[in-house]
Amino acid sequence: MAKKAKSSFAQDFAELEHLAQKFEAGAFDVEEGLADFERGMALAKQLKDRLKVVEQKVETIKAKYKHGEGE
Repeated sequence: MAKKAKSSFAQDFAELEHLAQKFEAGAFDVEEGLADFERGMALAKQLKDRLKVVEQKVETIKAKYKHGEGE
């Protein structure tokens, strides 16, 4: 089985939004809803983890320039 290509933050966020809209509309059966809920939780964790990494990088860059290392 081929490995799935890494999706972008925007793609994952759009998928999570789509799942949320399905839940808001009630457009699923129990089995499908459970699978979508599990996928949504996994997407939310991935997005949160990606944001954490970006926040750490931003803080590193800010500290670098605050102390005059970036000049």
